[in-house]
Amino acid sequence: METYNYAVTMAAPLGQRRGVLRFESRGGSLTGTLTMFGNSQPIRGALLEDGQILFAGTMVSLLRSYPYQTSGRLSGKKIELELVSGNQRFPIAGERIKETEK
Repeated sequence: METYNYAVTMAAPLGQRRGVLRFESRGGSLTGTLTMFGNSQPIRGALLEDGQILFAGTMVSLLRSYPYQTSGRLSGKKIELELVSGNQRFPIAGERIKETEK
């Protein structure tokens, strides 16, 4: 099992939003949390051997909650994702951090 921690930035209509993506991968399955808008919510998905990552969860903001699906790629210390909720798409980029960094 490997643990991953990323400082991430999501491009949203009202500006960039910073957060933290943390997950563990075991046998291709991943579980963890995405912290965004000051809320930490669980995620579940898959991390494939070629670095492709797929996960889903629910984003919680001050105004509402919405389910999403995310796909992207890990490449070295960097991660690039696209979060899709309904007909909206939000790019997310980040860099791997040590567990103690925020």
